[in-house]
Amino acid sequence: MPRRVRLSGTDLTRLARASHLLLAPHDHCGADAWRGAVNRALRDVLHADSVGFLLPGTGGPPMYSEEQDHEALARFPEVLPPALSDGTPLWRRCLEKRVCTIATVYGAEVDRYLASAYYCDYARPGGAGDTLALGIPLGGQHPGAAASLHFWRERRGGRHAFGDRALAILELLLPAFRAGVEARRRFGAARSNVLAMLDALGQAVLVFDDVGRVLHQTPAVRALLAVDHDHRMLQQAARQAAMETQQGDIVASSSTAPTVRTRSDVYRLSASRYTEPSSGARLILVALERRAVRPSTEDDLRRRFGLTPAESRVALLLGQGRSNAAIAAALSISPFTARRHTERVLAKLSVRSRAEVPARIAP
Repeated sequence: MPRRVRLSGTDLTRLARASHLLLAPHDHCGADAWRGAVNRALRDVLHADSVGFLLPGTGGPPMYSEEQDHEALARFPEVLPPALSDGTPLWRRCLEKRVCTIATVYGAEVDRYLASAYYCDYARPGGAGDTLALGIPLGGQHPGAAASLHFWRERRGGRHAFGDRALAILELLLPAFRAGVEARRRFGAARSNVLAMLDALGQAVLVFDDVGRVLHQTPAVRALLAVDHDHRMLQQAARQAAMETQQGDIVASSSTAPTVRTRSDVYRLSASRYTEPSSGARLILVALERRAVRPSTEDDLRRRFGLTPAESRVALLLGQGRSNAAIAAALSISPFTARRHTERVLAKLSVRSRAEVPARIAP
């Protein structure tokens, strides 16, 4: 039977805010940002000292808390409280009850819990004098195979820190919590399918989230970045295309798509948004296409930059990354002449170093 408690106007406002956050996991840039927002909102509603959000399969820590020690939380679920007298693990009973406190789970056995090494050496020193939890199973027979919220508070002058009010609030939030977790899981499954498909297609694609963070690189794009000396510039250009697309300026996959010129290649970038149908979660895909470009010729360089025939030959060799000694050997001129030609070429190309020449003379 649902518990009946009196909630103030402030409580109801905070409860509405918490419900909205739980139902909108994709309004945040990643699972941890969502978990952090939920934790902060519910900490205020339930007057908890610290909050943890267990959500497996997010790519981050399974248990996320902004107050608890991360190394200690990383030991969950290896460090577990004592089982009930009938041998049922605490985590299993908590999932059966969905919403519970230490007192409602252990009942008459609560003193045994308070005397346990788990409580004395782990929970109490970590600020978990009392614990309130909400959880739903996700499949699997281990304590980490669940999504759950954990609220911890020191005991202050009373035997129990959380009571009927806290339990009633979590019972009200349970449907929103379940819906938010399921939306996040559906998107995780859909995203995995999309990424696997992109990998199988063999295309060079970077996948970004709403705030421009790289979520995935296909094997083809990793191979491409590994051999391009200007890979950082290329990644930054892809991120810029992703952010422009996120803001509404769709970059079409056409001849009008932006191009990026590195020292070794020219790339066309095309970006598009992908929205997962059932959850509404968004991804931004940026494809990198290496363009087939006709190499510059001596005539091209003489016409574009006003080079002499000798200087144009030196410019082409500089574009290949040749040293002055290599240029002298290739053109059968002295190292002094090769250096003098190089200085004149750099001045006429308006570049500061020979490293800038390949990009400058590219068609």
